[in-house]
Amino acid sequence: MKISVCIPSYMRPKLLLEAIQSALNQSTPPFEILIGDDSPDDATEELIRSIAPQGVKIRYWHHKPSLGQAQNVQHLLQHAEGEVISLIHDDDRYRPEAFAMLIKPLQMHSNVIATFGKQKIISESGIEDDNDSNELNNGHFRTSDRAGIVHNTIECGILSMFPNNGFFVRREVAQAIDYVDDEKASTACDYNFGLRIGQFDRALWFCDEFVADYRITTESVARSGSDAAYFAFKLATELISRSKVEITPAINTFLKSQVRVAIYVGARISPFDALNWYFSRWHRQSILSLGGIKRGALLLVAICRHRRPPTSD
Repeated sequence: MKISVCIPSYMRPKLLLEAIQSALNQSTPPFEILIGDDSPDDATEELIRSIAPQGVKIRYWHHKPSLGQAQNVQHLLQHAEGEVISLIHDDDRYRPEAFAMLIKPLQMHSNVIATFGKQKIISESGIEDDNDSNELNNGHFRTSDRAGIVHNTIECGILSMFPNNGFFVRREVAQAIDYVDDEKASTACDYNFGLRIGQFDRALWFCDEFVADYRITTESVARSGSDAAYFAFKLATELISRSKVEITPAINTFLKSQVRVAIYVGARISPFDALNWYFSRWHRQSILSLGGIKRGALLLVAICRHRRPPTSD
């Protein structure tokens, strides 16, 4: 099966080179690597010209003006020509033998539309953090007891068990999804993609192996910590309400672990959403705690500010 690797990039040529080499070094090589460059300068373009493709087609687009993260990824997905599409961010990288592990279930099971594995957290300089990696994967229920076919795919999406990088998806599925989705997901566009995959009602496959490195950089922390917690929680709870999703113990545990941050961020973005979550089943048991009282005070201030009429100059 031909593999298309999609890499959105923005002003990180050195890290991008690591991502590209991690794909080229696989024992099962990709058919093509697609790079969407949103950088305002030409450093990445010069880097791409210097790469020896090693028999792999490298396709490159330099977007001026930049498309933004979601539009950039959407452009790459729609231009991919392989039977299977994989997404890796420019500051992340594949681990050895990732392709061989991820492609096998797609070759063996026609009902499986996507495969994914665990993520290893690495520092900006590439140092692995085993403790944080275990915490990350356990928090998203990427555990040994769930290895193999994933039948409850909606639960998989809600739990963010389906990761934001290193996955394999059949091209017809990936290209049927609007990654931008009218911008309603904002900075949670990766999370929204996993939710949408889960709604195809076809099997996924979880490989209980580390297949991708997830690099924690200053930029990635700022990006993921901006509005993503609010939008991801909003997407998940709206899906549950709209589609009458069964609230499994795992979903219940996960949303309880996410609601506090969602309320804090929501107080700034949409205090009335945050107020609904404050009294929801996910947070109700924490209302009388010290943290719950602090969140309540924060919401009260945010709502008063929201309702205050603007002053005239």
